[in-house]
Amino acid sequence: MKSSPSGQDVSSPTAGVHFISPSERRREDNSSSNVGFFIKRRWRCIFGVLSALLMATAVILGSFIVFMILMSEAKRRAKTEETQYLKGLVDTINNASDVRWKARFNPFGIRVQDFSHKSLKNLTAIKEYVAHLERELEDFPDSKLPRHFDAREKWSLCPSIHQIPNQGGCGSSLDVIECCSVCGNCFGGDPLKAMVYWALEGVVTGGPDGCHPYTVNAECGTPCSRM
Repeated sequence: MKSSPSGQDVSSPTAGVHFISPSERRREDNSSSNVGFFIKRRWRCIFGVLSALLMATAVILGSFIVFMILMSEAKRRAKTEETQYLKGLVDTINNASDVRWKARFNPFGIRVQDFSHKSLKNLTAIKEYVAHLERELEDFPDSKLPRHFDAREKWSLCPSIHQIPNQGGCGSSLDVIECCSVCGNCFGGDPLKAMVYWALEGVVTGGPDGCHPYTVNAECGTPCSRM
């Protein structure tokens, strides 16, 4: 502040103005630069994380699509092989000279089901044991087998042996799986264990009589009345 000759205060033209020194200006510039740098680095980190997540999602999705394609191809191949096998079986039956009935291929009878790990494990165990049996069966040549065998003649007192029961919507393995607690139950069953159980314990015949008759509902596709 300055005083005029008349005694009035006269404000200086620079009053209230703060002068910034060059060193202070450099510090402010550096501070602004640091803030901008950290902001850019933060956005780069966010962009990098998002890019990594997108890439991981793309890899997982691509792997899933490839897996589904392979599974679909495996099912298609299995269905084709089963169709060829059944058609060949039909031709073999119809070309036999002593057959009094004709077989026909039913395309709607093929059901390709998803195999669980336990089902595949059963199949692997069966193949391994069958290979073991084939090595043991070398001691029993075909010459020791009878040239003719008819179960109706062998067990002539069993009138139901030649009957074909109406099993409705039930599988023929119902009674075995129901009685045998270690035969695989709903995981596809284990034919090897069922054979061992049959040899050691015996199984019901599934006929219309006995301790466990094979009864079904007359309606098409209805499951067995006794489960």
